[in-house]
Amino acid sequence: MFAVVAVVITMSKMATENHEHFVKESILEVQNITKEVNSPEGVLTILKNISLTINPGDVTSIVGPSGSGKTTLLAIMAGLDLPTIGTINLLGEEITRMNEDRRAQVRSKNVGFVFQSFHLLPRLTALDNIMLPLEILGDNQAREKSMSALSQMGLDKRALHLPNQLSGGEKQRVAIARAMVKEPTILLELLEIAKAISFPILIEPPVIKILFFLLMQLPKRYR
Repeated sequence: MFAVVAVVITMSKMATENHEHFVKESILEVQNITKEVNSPEGVLTILKNISLTINPGDVTSIVGPSGSGKTTLLAIMAGLDLPTIGTINLLGEEITRMNEDRRAQVRSKNVGFVFQSFHLLPRLTALDNIMLPLEILGDNQAREKSMSALSQMGLDKRALHLPNQLSGGEKQRVAIARAMVKEPTILLELLEIAKAISFPILIEPPVIKILFFLLMQLPKRYR
């Protein structure tokens, strides 16, 4: 089993004051979350009675082996999935009471999510993949902001490359740039640290240091 780290980063309090949805207290509240699914062996409990609070400027790590429920927890926190029991309050709104369309609206403006398998669109270049969320939001500076995000990741020369022309580490950096480019209030990222160390051919070892540096610097950029 791999050691996996789920990283949650939020804007600083000062940044949220200038954001569309200013929240005086916490950005995210997870209250008594339980997630159960049916399996051939019966009901499988993935998460049981999980509660946590994430405030502006926090950098939170959730550590555990593969299969322990971190991806499910992040998906529920982002409104990509719903718990069996419990509530999620994001930016003062209870997203567990919303329908999928409303949750999608909240996510598009406020949540950056880096998927474990990156989910880059294969027919779009690295630049186009990063531009996509900004174009959906109607940002007329999508190209400039996306090129800047690529530059921060050290991928200036990979802007016009398709995902199948990128290494595993480069794909991961593109995925993080895509999540960060719209300056979300909360950024959710899943890193397979042990996999990266044990199998460097899949994820380049230097990428781990780059990712953690960028992720740790993110709240400072928002102040």
